[in-house]
Amino acid sequence: MSRQNWTDVNGVKVNNEVLASLQAQGLFIIMGEDGYPWMAYIPRVCPSCGSLSCAHPRAPRRMMWLHHYAWDFYAVRGLRPERKEGDVIHHQRCDKLDARIKRLGRGNPTSHARAHNSKARRYSPRERHDLGGLRYRPPQPARVVSHPELVGLPAPVSRTPPRVPTLRERVLGVEWKLAQRVDALWGEMKGLDSGESIPRTTAKSKWRDSKTRKLGLKMPRYCCTEGEAAFVLLLIRNGFDLERVAADVGEPVELLAPFYQRPSVNVALQRWREHRRLPVFAPMTWQERKP
Repeated sequence: MSRQNWTDVNGVKVNNEVLASLQAQGLFIIMGEDGYPWMAYIPRVCPSCGSLSCAHPRAPRRMMWLHHYAWDFYAVRGLRPERKEGDVIHHQRCDKLDARIKRLGRGNPTSHARAHNSKARRYSPRERHDLGGLRYRPPQPARVVSHPELVGLPAPVSRTPPRVPTLRERVLGVEWKLAQRVDALWGEMKGLDSGESIPRTTAKSKWRDSKTRKLGLKMPRYCCTEGEAAFVLLLIRNGFDLERVAADVGEPVELLAPFYQRPSVNVALQRWREHRRLPVFAPMTWQERKP
């Protein structure tokens, strides 16, 4: 009797060897917004204060897709061909949560799209509507029911439950609330700005490279919005204590923690620590204001 060589981690299927390698490096698996499992880690250095031991919440940072790591893990050992630039690692059964090596395949974008489209073209309309081997029957029109006793009566009032806002909508609402205070905060704290020049980092021409476009990467937005700038100013004024900032804003901590994951906020905090420069902000666009 063969032993099972894979483990189910919160619904994600992964080989035992790959899971042991992740645990040895201190990595763990999280789910991304795209529906794929990712490898992630908790940063040792706090992104807000730069300390190794502090009480600030540290959001996990994603590294790469789990199925890419699984393929590279076996490619290094010579059990799979090496993944080159432009290759696509495909889930052979179209199950994003199955990262076992026997369910992965390597191909180009054309073959990857063809594999996904073949599933939709597998059956004809006759076969898709054939239930249990019965004869094909086209959709029938709806049956008309007459209720003359209801004529003249008012229509019933729909009792739909109120819509619950999503987490993204709630975070955007907090950002809009913070944007209302950015002018007052800037007027109080503009004397703390050192005015020191910040050295230039990566040139914009690097993001126009053909290899960068092929990977689908876009140049990150380093300039803060009004809400992000107000969040950074409140962090500086409250000694990088997120709970004091939440009490000042009047919102829970879990709605302010996602701001740490934005590149513009991390850049603003880094410029404050290194150059004592306050964040530069731009007015929010109508797409950012719309929840």
